[in-house]
Amino acid sequence: MSSLARRTLPRASRPDSQRKIDTAMAAAQHEAKRKALAWRRRANALRQVFLLSLFSAALFGAWWVHEEGHTEQFLRVGENLWIEVPAPKTLRVAQVRIDGLVNADRELVTRQLGALEGRAILSLSLGELRDKLLMIGWVQEATVKRSLPGVIEVRIVEREPYAIWQHEGALRLIDSGGVEITREGLGSYDHLPLVVGADAPSAAGRLIDVLRTEPALISRVHAMVHVGARRWDLKFNNGVEVMLPEQEVAAAWARLAELDQVHAILSRDIAVLDMRLPDRLTIRPGAANKNSVQNI
Repeated sequence: MSSLARRTLPRASRPDSQRKIDTAMAAAQHEAKRKALAWRRRANALRQVFLLSLFSAALFGAWWVHEEGHTEQFLRVGENLWIEVPAPKTLRVAQVRIDGLVNADRELVTRQLGALEGRAILSLSLGELRDKLLMIGWVQEATVKRSLPGVIEVRIVEREPYAIWQHEGALRLIDSGGVEITREGLGSYDHLPLVVGADAPSAAGRLIDVLRTEPALISRVHAMVHVGARRWDLKFNNGVEVMLPEQEVAAAWARLAELDQVHAILSRDIAVLDMRLPDRLTIRPGAANKNSVQNI
């Protein structure tokens, strides 16, 4: 045996007490890890419950704000908070795009919106801008949107000219619902029907829809006069006046078209054609036979 081997001491065996201590320490470390893992799992679960509750509360709050009609007020609060903080240059209005204009004046629309360029884009109330646009007669509907970082997009839907309304000596362009569009530049719309009377705008749409079923006949109508807010008198280009009934207007109009096609009744010397009674047609002759009245 070498001298080195003789000098190497035999490996000492660990006493039982030390092994028990090591085993106990390992078990304690394992238990500590198990408890830490269980705690992390509980913490993650609690975090998920908290986030879900917070999200649900936000959804409920948004729903409540909408249902109670406070959406605009809520947005204004946010806008006011934003105003307190200077907006970065990239979040300021650099351009305003306006689409959908046909007849409305672009300068008028721009003036109605006000000076927007350079303003903080998130501080603008889109609802207020839309309300301003709806005050323009030509504008039936308007949409205002932000396109970040610096563009305001405006989309206009214009009213369709439908008739000219004469009232108290003034002429106004109106749409099919009787809403006044403008009093200026009416020369371009002299081909539209002329309606007369205080309540004529609200009722004209229904009458004109009926009259347009006979295109050749309506083209000869000069004016439509609303009488007593109940019925209409038609003034033809040649001076003939036709008194329509309060009810069954479509039937009377179809009858008139047939009479004119067969007998050319509107081309005769007639001052008034009274169609107010469904079973009788009363004719008041013109100047040449002004003393006679005929019932048909």
